Amino acid sequence: MFLDGLKHNLVKTKVNNWLAQPTTHKEVGPIANVVILVEARFVNEGKNLLKRLGKLTQSSENKLVVFAEKRADQSAEDLLYMSKTDFSLFGNLKNEAVKNLIDQPFGLLISYYTSENVFLNFVATQSKAAFKVGIDHKNTAINALTIQVEPTDVAAFETELVKYLKLLKRIE
Repeated sequence: MFLDGLKHNLVKTKVNNWLAQPTTHKEVGPIANVVILVEARFVNEGKNLLKRLGKLTQSSENKLVVFAEKRADQSAEDLLYMSKTDFSLFGNLKNEAVKNLIDQPFGLLISYYTSENVFLNFVATQSKAAFKVGIDHKNTAINALTIQVEPTDVAAFETELVKYLKLLKRIE
């Protein structure tokens, strides 16, 4: 228990340190692939959103990263599971699949979670995504665009996302 609290605080400190750094805006073209971060309770919404956005990007590189309290070995080709056990005592990411994913550049990162989750925030801040979108108005420092909808309303989120991506000329 004590070590979990220490790990949580170290990861939170790393996220806050990253957020304190000045941000640089990247010039990007159209979005080629999508990574969605979700909590386990929104996994069905995440899968649905990934399928809907797959039609826009036409990429096989789209991924869904699911955070679960307990480790799940249900990783599929487009689905990665992670938990707090995937972080070292010093707050470093140990999950190689997720580490490889955030180390490579990709077009769009969607933070599809509403509760404070330092582990998903860590992945979001460390990712090399060209454009970051979220549904939580509390994470405005992480995301370039926040769309305020109910997490269960995937259709409304997709409609708003597509509208704003067209306005920003990220998709056609």
